Order: sequence, then C-alpha cells, then structure tokens
Amino acid sequence: YSQVLANAKDEYIQELEQYNKHLEDELNNTIQENRHIGEAYDELVEENEIFSSMLSQIEHEEGGHEILKKLYNEYSK
Repeated sequence: YSQVLANAKDEYIQELEQYNKHLEDELNNTIQENRHIGEAYDELVEENEIFSSMLSQIEHEEGGHEILKKLYNEYSK
C-alpha cells in the first residue's frame, strides 16, 4: 500500500512540475508581449510628439488655424 501511495505522490509531483513549467512558459510569453506593447507605445508617443510639433508650427502660420480647424471638422465626424 505504501508503494501505491509513493507512486501516486510521484505522479502528482510530476503533474505539478509539468503545470508549473506550463505556467512559466505562459508568464514568459506574457512578459515578451508586454515588452512589445511597451515598445509600440513608446513609438506612438514619439510619433505623437512629432505630429504635435508639426501641427503647432502649422497653427502659427498664416491661415494655419483655419486650415487645421477645417480639417479637424471634416475628419472628426
């Protein structure tokens, strides 16, 4: 009987080790995904800063405010 319990215990330990490995793999994949999302976010922030600067320059050109307002109204509908 003790051998049956020992075998069952060993099987259970193996199942837990396999599940733990699975969880570690999922965690590593999630960390990698988050890293990619962070990189994409940083790129978007940089692009946003560039476009904000460009729009600011256009805004201060003669007629720039009116052009930007017209475009905004057309594309925000």
